[in-house]
Amino acid sequence: MSFALNMKKTFLLGLLICCKLFGNPLMAQDIIQDSSSEVLAVSRSVNYYYKVIGENAHLYNGSEYIQTDSRIKGDPFFGSKEQQPGAIFYDGTLYSPVPVLYDILKDELVIDRYNAHFKIVLIKEKTDYFSFGGHKFIRVDPKADEESPEAGYYDLLFDGKVRVLARYKKKIVESIYLAEGSSFVQENAYFLQRGTQYYPVKTKKAALAVFKDKRGEVSRYLRKSGIKFKDDPQNAMVSMAKYYDQIKN
Repeated sequence: MSFALNMKKTFLLGLLICCKLFGNPLMAQDIIQDSSSEVLAVSRSVNYYYKVIGENAHLYNGSEYIQTDSRIKGDPFFGSKEQQPGAIFYDGTLYSPVPVLYDILKDELVIDRYNAHFKIVLIKEKTDYFSFGGHKFIRVDPKADEESPEAGYYDLLFDGKVRVLARYKKKIVESIYLAEGSSFVQENAYFLQRGTQYYPVKTKKAALAVFKDKRGEVSRYLRKSGIKFKDDPQNAMVSMAKYYDQIKN
């Protein structure tokens, strides 16, 4: 029996005890009667778990988040500097909804520390994936070689025979004018994953090389669709991967 399943069973046992202690026998009875849907019961019970267990909740372990210098123009986050409702699959358990921030300067997933006035960074090795704002970020930890991307969180843009991944990063850029100070600048990188192999993609030619067994068909489809790789590489790669899924035997 896997560690994750053992943990879920332990969680459910603890939840049953909590139900008895806090006067919610109906909830306990429902879980006992439907033991075949353990995973669903866990995900639905997380909010109740927070209320009963409080700061002992398994999600709340990590180091304190260190804020970036507030004098820098902009912010280090993906999408918004305001917390967004998200879902986190952490150490074998799905937590949702959880207010999240994704710092792409440091590649850190940030949440509020329970019942405290500071934020924490979740342990990356325990975070399989998280999602918010229509994006799903997965943890990639490939074998080290020249073509492999660096380990970290990647936006899973399409999940098929060929995966399309985006890596978002921000860096701090100093202005040539002293009075303007420094600011955050975002850079995006794209990868196609086929099997266990990752291919960095910057050009249409590099993307088509990944679909080499159907290169002609994919190229014609892209041309007929009127999608310009140079203008919109993200949309182009997703369209190519989706079409490849359709025609690949």
